[in-house]
Amino acid sequence: MDGFATICASGPPFMLTSVLGGSPQPGGAWSDPNATGALVGGVLQPALLSGGTYSFTYTVNAAGCTDEATVTVVLNTAPNAGTSTAITVCSTDPPFTMYQELGGSPGGGGAWTSPAGAQMNGVFDPSTDPPGIYTYTVVGDPPCLNETATLLITVSQAPNAGLDGSAEVCSPSAPINLFEILEGNPGVGGTWVGPSPIGNGIYIPGTSDIGVYTYIVQGTGPCLADSASVTVTGSSAVDAGVNATVVSCTTSPPFDLLEALNGSPDAGGSWVGPTPPSNGVFDPASMIPGIYTYTVAGTAPCPDASATVTVVLNPAPNAGTDGSATYCATDPAFPLLQHLGGSPSPAGTWVFNSLPHGPIFVPGTDGPGEYVYTVQGASPCGTATATVTVSQVACLVNTPVNLGIPNVTE
Repeated sequence: MDGFATICASGPPFMLTSVLGGSPQPGGAWSDPNATGALVGGVLQPALLSGGTYSFTYTVNAAGCTDEATVTVVLNTAPNAGTSTAITVCSTDPPFTMYQELGGSPGGGGAWTSPAGAQMNGVFDPSTDPPGIYTYTVVGDPPCLNETATLLITVSQAPNAGLDGSAEVCSPSAPINLFEILEGNPGVGGTWVGPSPIGNGIYIPGTSDIGVYTYIVQGTGPCLADSASVTVTGSSAVDAGVNATVVSCTTSPPFDLLEALNGSPDAGGSWVGPTPPSNGVFDPASMIPGIYTYTVAGTAPCPDASATVTVVLNPAPNAGTDGSATYCATDPAFPLLQHLGGSPSPAGTWVFNSLPHGPIFVPGTDGPGEYVYTVQGASPCGTATATVTVSQVACLVNTPVNLGIPNVTE
């Protein structure tokens, strides 16, 4: 009797007579009207057929009598989930369709399950999805069984060099760590390249060149290296010199305050003080002593720089002006100082004929001549001198006047 069979393309070979109904006699012959080539000696090879419906005829001859029966075979195509494979992706790779990563030629329309057994849409996002074994299942039309393939996904963590940063530096100044200038959360262990070699990312203002310094963190395959940069700009520090003290005399000539500073001050600064100095010049004759401050304006990020000159003025000594005196041998002693002109200081000393002399002239004991008065000034002031020229004159003799004898009239 005619038979009917639904088979799977991936099924094993089988005898077509096993599908016929009734009790077919052996020894008959099978014919393949479609010439599929899948029938060999009554054994059907499903793998040699493509999906579809086929008819195979079984003929038996006995004493001139012939009988035929037909077997109709419906062949269902076996599902193809491809072949299992393993891949490694980078955590920063874009999402991708896992179906495309399977080996072989997987059929579409299958379903994916995650390592935890949850259904998913078949798109893997390396930034959020967990690594592991993902299973692809294609449902077979009975009697074909379902077919599965797996995709083992390993996720390599992408390197993180952080985000670009910038730094303004003043040269010279304390070293800075460029790693701390990077934004984000840079990973450690990277290397730096830039205009100057910098060990461990340490930038030394005044020694290292300004410019762009790039931090590079190598990736583990398939992740590429990541990089971020620090742009270093800046300017040179200004120098106002080193504080100094100047001791001058009220009679000294004007002097340049800038030249009085120690160190190597930059020109072009400004001065302030008890008396505003013109062009930085101090005139002892007209200006007030005290602290004079020199300031040089810095260019950001460098601050202004200042230094001071403390001016101390010592008064010039005053010996007065030359004078003269005359005396009579019988005159009383007198101070020489009162014969000087001006307002001489009383703290000086007297010299006569190159020998020290006291401040009092004693007529009859001291001789005539030039008495030199010297007042010593405090450094850097020198000495001041004035001379009293003493001359001797003849003494006046008082002769009694003869008034005669009074005329008494009684």
